[in-house]
Amino acid sequence: MLSNSVVVSVRQIANDAKDLCSGDFTYKVFVSLLSGLFFGLPTLSAIVQVFTFSVSCSALSRGIASIPSESLMRRTRNKVSALIARTEHPERRYVLAIDDTFVRKFGTSAENCYWFDHT
Repeated sequence: MLSNSVVVSVRQIANDAKDLCSGDFTYKVFVSLLSGLFFGLPTLSAIVQVFTFSVSCSALSRGIASIPSESLMRRTRNKVSALIARTEHPERRYVLAIDDTFVRKFGTSAENCYWFDHT
């Protein structure tokens, strides 16, 4: 499957965050990466093979390395806080979840183990 056009929802997301694009993280790299995520492509080379509008693998790799993570996290935090502010009872609808994927699950001492109440 080859594609030479961008899906409308991908274009809307990319246009919303266009101000984050600078340096190696260009708008074209951003759209290519979003399209790859949207279609579930596992590798950068798959993105280049499927989307004719995509840049090279090396340009995608350089773009990933230069993503402005602080700006992206600040934008996400502001959007989530605005969403919660608009909700009537956010404590009934949303739960704050912290991703501990990179946190070490085993410790060097017993003090690293504790009980957590999930209720």
